[in-house]
Amino acid sequence: MEINMEHQLSPRITKFNINPCSILVGLHVLMNKLAAKNGERSNFAFSPLSFHSMLSLIALGSEGPTLKQMLTFMGIDGVDELNFLASHLVSSVLLPPENDNDDISHGPIVSFVNGAWLDHRFKLKAPFEQIVRSVYRATAKEVDFLELPDQAREEINKWAEKESRGLIRNLLPPDGIDEETILILTNALYFRGTWSIPFDISKTHQRDFHTLTGSAIQVPFMATDANQKHLYASSNDHQVVKMPYQTGSDHDSRRFSMCFFLPNARDGLAGLLDRIRAEPMMLNPQVAERVVSPVWIPRFKFEFEVEASSSMMELGLVLPFCDMYGLNGMVEIADEPVVLSKVFHKTMIEVNEEGTEAAGSSAGRIRGLRCRSAAPPSFVADHPFVFTIVEENSGSVLFLGALLNPLLVS
Repeated sequence: MEINMEHQLSPRITKFNINPCSILVGLHVLMNKLAAKNGERSNFAFSPLSFHSMLSLIALGSEGPTLKQMLTFMGIDGVDELNFLASHLVSSVLLPPENDNDDISHGPIVSFVNGAWLDHRFKLKAPFEQIVRSVYRATAKEVDFLELPDQAREEINKWAEKESRGLIRNLLPPDGIDEETILILTNALYFRGTWSIPFDISKTHQRDFHTLTGSAIQVPFMATDANQKHLYASSNDHQVVKMPYQTGSDHDSRRFSMCFFLPNARDGLAGLLDRIRAEPMMLNPQVAERVVSPVWIPRFKFEFEVEASSSMMELGLVLPFCDMYGLNGMVEIADEPVVLSKVFHKTMIEVNEEGTEAAGSSAGRIRGLRCRSAAPPSFVADHPFVFTIVEENSGSVLFLGALLNPLLVS
């Protein structure tokens, strides 16, 4: 399918707001975790870009009221705009690496792939397959979900692990495939970048991190040089520090940064999340360069996984799960209801003195069945905070997360 590059994005899809619906799904998952018993003890990470791509593929296979609801949910005016946005992201954010050696001296490594895993008894409908292959550059492969479900799950999980450089393991859980599974749409996003000004590891030492329970734990904190200038902003309830990654070659215009959103109050995470949910554009803050001293950021590494269908339905996206014929644009199947049944998402992130390595992967399971200001400020991140990894020019949010306990790995 030829993409019209003269197409204009909807006013709702603007710079700094490319994947708002996926951001809201991530925030909904996080806030539900915080409200649940013991939820405050778990860290959280989510890839809005990965999730958005999966939603886009599902929307392309939708028809009638289901398609209309999906486009409304995603803030997109039509299928042409959906495909244009996918092409735009590929060309502006997800460029292929300049070398095959994962050499980050040429700027951050960003790779993204889509996959479609179809039961061998069925065929993809030609229009859907054409767009999946040409616009979304997805690989399509036949598997046997009915007779060899464990083998199919292992193959999909190995694919996700390979494409995420080993960071995403067991994307599909043991019950991720059932006898009614006919199609699984997957993707994998990988990011690795070096700070434009790396932290000096000799300055890393133990400090107290204050959890939401009120307890203090000793964790390794990275520190910047005294009186170093940073991209910084503050409001009456939080501070933001934006830390850029090294850029690539002259003809690579992408600029990636990691933002740390620190509530002023040690127990202010929930209030900050409420503000972000009401104003998603906060995730791409307007910052200015100024001296910030000291800046202390905890070193951390963890993974997070979720089955997100309940959050999607609670946010109003219900028809893909229960409109009997709403997803019949995907697979050639004789008068059989086709619905979305499960949405799996897994993310891993590590932040250290050199930079950041992160990966996110999503899988949507399709079933054929019956339907469901003053002195220099300081920035001491010694209590729970929100973080993002963004591409500045497009405003695309690759990763969104919250650190509640740096010692936890999940």
